[in-house]
Amino acid sequence: MPLVKPGVIRESVVVKGNIEDVYDFMYDFSNAVKWDPGVLKSECIKDKTFALTTIFNGKKSEMTYTVVSYKRPYEITLKGDGPNVRAIDTIKFSKIDNNYTKIEYEADLTLKGFRRPFIIFIGKSLEKLGHDAIEGIRKYFFYGSKHGIK
Repeated sequence: MPLVKPGVIRESVVVKGNIEDVYDFMYDFSNAVKWDPGVLKSECIKDKTFALTTIFNGKKSEMTYTVVSYKRPYEITLKGDGPNVRAIDTIKFSKIDNNYTKIEYEADLTLKGFRRPFIIFIGKSLEKLGHDAIEGIRKYFFYGSKHGIK
């Protein structure tokens, strides 16, 4: 995903699938492990709240994501919280036709505490993280699995 400003990555992809099915799959963030190579484990821990084990720059971290708003089948916003980072992920969906859907994904990451100003130094790593995630989404919907991404 291209870096829009420090800590904000944004990308879009067209995937195979009708908008309702694509939306439902992405809404269930326990599916993140199926498409994001930066997610090692994901599970629903209660309604609209998901626990993820992530890896970034070789370091594992636990994150909790909660759906904070949604408009089915057009938009989902999740708030993520981990020991060193906060995230707001906004995922928008638009129908191309009955068989294809466009996904626009934006992740706004903020480092916590004394790390906060250092977000500008991890731009390339964030771009790779975003690129790998969007490529994972594309592969999942076109091939039905991670297709060897992890």
